[in-house]
Amino acid sequence: IDIDTNTNTNTNINTMRGATNRICMEEFREINGWLLNSQRRPTQDLISTFHPSWNFHLLTPQDDAWTTTLESEHSCAERCYQGLLFLLKKRVEDRILTVAHGGLLRFVMVHHPNVVVVDGRSEEKKRFGNCELREYDVEWTTCINTEILEQQQKGQDKGKGKDKDQQQQQEITNTVIVTEERPLIIMTEIH
Repeated sequence: IDIDTNTNTNTNINTMRGATNRICMEEFREINGWLLNSQRRPTQDLISTFHPSWNFHLLTPQDDAWTTTLESEHSCAERCYQGLLFLLKKRVEDRILTVAHGGLLRFVMVHHPNVVVVDGRSEEKKRFGNCELREYDVEWTTCINTEILEQQQKGQDKGKGKDKDQQQQQEITNTVIVTEERPLIIMTEIH
């Protein structure tokens, strides 16, 4: 996560490169488990390898989360949702650059029941391309806006019947529970 502490809304990506408030969070790591390439280095190794502008204080010393079993897409989406909540509720910055694996972003943006994405993309275009940059206005609320939920549901219904995995994820998506602890996150793409 690269956090821009400048509140000027005209800040561009080049200005963010100089930001010193960069934090590494487990919530935004690739799908976890089974694959050796998804295993994180020990925190001390990260500290000694990467530029001092990176902050690893939120990580455990060792990769305690990695197991020989591949994490489910639902679990991955929930982990990313919790990371987004942390950024929205605990950080004070107006602009935050989040860098993560495209699969993780797809799981949370397409399948998580408490995340609504307003972007006008067709189902095939929702997947992130390699090194793709997108900008969203992100907010959270405990008030359900049925119009937004209906818009998201229409987009998801178009993709129904594509494959078994999508059908299982649709069942998860149909269960929207909005509370103070589990607010709705609305992500509106900025064009």
